[in-house]
Amino acid sequence: MSDLEQWPEQQLGLGLLRGFRYAPRDSRQLSKMEAGAGVSRLKSRDAVVDHRFTLSFTGGQEAYFRWWYHNKINQGVDWFSIRMRTGAGINTVPAFFVKVGESRLVGQRFQIQGHLMVRGLPATQMTEEQVLALVEHDAMPLQAGADQLHQTIHSDQD
Repeated sequence: MSDLEQWPEQQLGLGLLRGFRYAPRDSRQLSKMEAGAGVSRLKSRDAVVDHRFTLSFTGGQEAYFRWWYHNKINQGVDWFSIRMRTGAGINTVPAFFVKVGESRLVGQRFQIQGHLMVRGLPATQMTEEQVLALVEHDAMPLQAGADQLHQTIHSDQD
């Protein structure tokens, strides 16, 4: 994954803040039988996950995003790495833009609807002991507080 272009976090932040949601794709295939119940099998053990979100950028960030998308990931054709948040925390994963929407000016910020396809779901690669530790010591509220603090500190820069 180190050879993939990286999401420009320094220029754009994580960006995936508003309306963020994700869902693993169904990797099962059901065979059709002439008689009797079909047989279910896995097409792949890899988890392919769809992430849908709204990017929220200043004017300069929107321009940089469009430049990066066009020049660094070949108009969305190339895969890149990005830090994504799931229940397993924030992890770096390979991603591919399925769709990038129009830039819409809302107040003083540009909003862009997006859809990423990501290979891998970090929780599926953890041990049961690690996942149980997440259940017992949920870090999401702590991370949310840190995100809010970051947003408060940097809101004057937007």
